[in-house]
Amino acid sequence: MLTDVEVLLDDESVLGYMLDGRYKTLSYAVFQQYWPDAEPDFVENSGVRWSSKGNTIIGYLTGASGQSGVIFGWNAVTETFFHISDGNFVVGIACTNKTMYSLACVSYYGHPATYCLNAAPIEAMDIEAGEEIKMITELPGTTDVIANSLYINSDKNMLIVETEDDKKIELYHI
Repeated sequence: MLTDVEVLLDDESVLGYMLDGRYKTLSYAVFQQYWPDAEPDFVENSGVRWSSKGNTIIGYLTGASGQSGVIFGWNAVTETFFHISDGNFVVGIACTNKTMYSLACVSYYGHPATYCLNAAPIEAMDIEAGEEIKMITELPGTTDVIANSLYINSDKNMLIVETEDDKKIELYHI
């Protein structure tokens, strides 16, 4: 069982965790094949967010005040990614069994803040090492969720996506 996930940001590792009584780490090296910016002096403490459930960790890493980043899903048992997608400007993520959702706030000098809701299929792992990760900027029509309303619930610190069939998906800002 996965427990005790912690942010490390030392010279070699981003996260540490316990799995079935053994301490393991998630190193910069495993991210570098997909996100070359994964370096100890680039990833910012304020830009590391994660959540865990079962034996999986979802999260994101950013650097350069959020202008560069990667979103990930990690299987702690197999020690492999089950998802990697672009995380530039990401401020929140959520994962269903089919889709990784992210909210990006594109904001930098000379550019007013613009929010963008992204969705990528979980199985979106067909990129080659070193290949640029493409950002998905629309909810794909082939997923089980199509958003028609997006709002923020400040009491719960979450973003809510309301679907065509009145289901609500809660995207926590982790």
